[in-house]
Amino acid sequence: MNTAINLSNPATIKAYFEKVRQLAKSGEKYPVNLDEVWPLVYTKKQKAVDVLKKECFENEDYLFFTQKGENSGRGRGEIIYQLSVPCMEHLVARKVRAVFEIYRQVFHAVADQLEVARTEQSIVPASSVYYLPQNHIEALQAYIDQLKVTQEQQLQIEAAKPKLEQYKRTMDAEGYYTIAEVAKMIGTGQNRLFDFLRNDKILFYHRGHNQPYQQFVDQGWFMVRQKTFRRGDKEESYPQLFVTPKGVEAIRKRWDNSNDSDEDTPVVPPTPAPTSPPPSLFSGANVSRLRTGVRIS
Repeated sequence: MNTAINLSNPATIKAYFEKVRQLAKSGEKYPVNLDEVWPLVYTKKQKAVDVLKKECFENEDYLFFTQKGENSGRGRGEIIYQLSVPCMEHLVARKVRAVFEIYRQVFHAVADQLEVARTEQSIVPASSVYYLPQNHIEALQAYIDQLKVTQEQQLQIEAAKPKLEQYKRTMDAEGYYTIAEVAKMIGTGQNRLFDFLRNDKILFYHRGHNQPYQQFVDQGWFMVRQKTFRRGDKEESYPQLFVTPKGVEAIRKRWDNSNDSDEDTPVVPPTPAPTSPPPSLFSGANVSRLRTGVRIS
């Protein structure tokens, strides 16, 4: 311990607990010299010794020996007391209310958390999985471990928020994407995605073009428009396939499942371009059938 630590404010109390953790990890049974502890909370060393002998067990919580020689700085031998970490904590906590209160809160917080976990998983015998801390060190370590897990989860949530918000805005918006754009979103090539969608019975190849089965148009995955062009004196058209935001998410899920992907974070499509596709030359029943899905205004 460091005699410079004065247990009078949150910062120094935090330093005390950090030192406790270091000592606990040292592996030594009696790592603490009483001379480093008693000035923190007692006005005289003898008062700390009296408490030690009255409330702690020799050769279990502490041991002592006489140090002789020039290094002692005295004419007679000096009695050296070496304490275990729990013993040192006892001497401090019984005198410093702030430290004792932290131990109390930590113990009860951990006990409550374990009780909740035990209730939620009542089919598992409590003795086989959960146990209450047996001392201050175990309680403190369990509480710190729980804080680390909570902090890591919160960091993951905060990191995912912008992507999820953008994803929600995109899914709520009206828009369309080409197969090439969708392929880029999920990290593959256009031709490979076409092959995948045909093998998955989502698209079929007809007269030189990939077209969706009607059920997926009805489900709002796709939009089919006719693109016109001139060939000599004639005006011709061909079906142009677009994927809706709903279709992007559905295709992504199928792609991930087929590749045994564990990635759950949705791919965020780029904001759709404001331009509309070329107007359809279809009319009547064909227009009604092809426009089933997200309406492009």
